This record gives sequence, C-alpha cells and structure tokens, in this order.
Amino acid sequence: MAQSNGGAVSTTNRRTEIVAALRDEIARGLYPVGSKMPTELGLSDRFGVSRSVVREAIATLRAAGMLRSRRGSGIYVERAEGHVDPFVVSEHARISTLIEILEFRLAVEVEAAALAAARSTPSQDEAIFERNQDIERALAEGRATNDADFAFHLAIADASGNSRFRNFLDAMGRNGIPRLAMRGAASEIAASLDHIVPEHERIAVAIARSDREAARDAMRAHLEGTLRRYRNVMHSRPPD
Repeated sequence: MAQSNGGAVSTTNRRTEIVAALRDEIARGLYPVGSKMPTELGLSDRFGVSRSVVREAIATLRAAGMLRSRRGSGIYVERAEGHVDPFVVSEHARISTLIEILEFRLAVEVEAAALAAARSTPSQDEAIFERNQDIERALAEGRATNDADFAFHLAIADASGNSRFRNFLDAMGRNGIPRLAMRGAASEIAASLDHIVPEHERIAVAIARSDREAARDAMRAHLEGTLRRYRNVMHSRPPD
C-alpha cells in the first residue's frame, strides 16, 4: 500500500513539474504562439515519464488556454499566458511566496487533521505513523525528507474522508514543502529538520486517539512553527 501511495505522489509531482517547465518555455518564447509542440513521445523521452503523464500535463495547459489540439495535426501553442494555478509552487519560489502558501496550508490542514481524528480508520492511522517513520529513516540516513514529508500530509488528507483536502495538496505539489523549493538555503533551514519528527508524532498520536482538538492544536503548532522559522530566514537574508 505504501508503495502505491508513493507512486501516486511521484506521478502528480512529475506532471506538475512538466506543466511548470512547458509553461515557462512557452512564456519565454521557446515555443511561440502558433508553433507546434513536440509530440507526446518526444516529451515522454525528454522528461523520462510515461505518455499518460505527458498527456495529463498537456491537458492541464490546454485547460489553461495555452495549448490547442488540431485533429490529425498535433498540439499547438494558443497563448503565451494562461490561467495560473495559485497553488502550484515553483521550485524557484521566493520565501515570501512560500510563507503565503504556508499560511493557506495552516487554514486548510488544521481542519483536515481534526477531521482525520474524527474519521480515520486503524489502517489510515498506521499509514500516518509509517510516513513519519519514513521521515525519521531519511534523516538518519542523510537523505532528503521532502517526499516523505509530503506523503505524511497526504496521508492525513486521505484520513480526513474529504477528497478536497487531497486535491488541494496534489495541486500544490511537493514544492509546497518549503525546504524543497528553497534551493540554496539548506544551511539556513537545516535546524528546522530537528522539529519535524516530534511535531508530526504529536499530530499522529492525536489523530489515532480520535482527539480532534489535540489534532488541531498539534497541526497548528507544527505549521506555525514552520512559518516562524521561514520568516526568520526571510528577515535574516539580504534583499535580492
């Protein structure tokens, strides 16, 4: 079950990355308005993903009004700008953008944790604990914790019994985990990693005990602590 969940997260992440890359290339004129886009097979080879993932990315850009299909001819650039999904976080996002996303997550995920405490099944409780253990193992082995951290929050969203919470996190993608998007700031945020496992543990325990208020409080404390740490990073850095 854990592997299946990880595969779903990975597919969503890759689709989001492809959408962001193609959107950027279209905006910069690498694919001018009216030009033909590479084939699904070509994009599949370029990004190292299945054609179905490429198809989903193309569908996203088509829905944004940037691409148009011509039957029997291919996909063409319709507009250089499209509807920008406010929840898709670029890997080059500014700290201020990450703080805005964290503030929004605070409003959403606190209630998701409370609903998970009220509705989770024993297997979902177990999955939440397992995702936190994945983070602990990654830290012990010196590996990045971003995917495991994202999977932990996805597990809580799933346990809430409301698919909209999962939809929001999927739309945001793993770059919504700030330390992934903040490339080049590893030394400034390394200390925050010490807080992740115990903060997540308190959330998981509250959910497993069906304690809605404790789950709310634990998730709020976790995200507010993250916000505080990233505000400190922003205030300590020289302006761009």
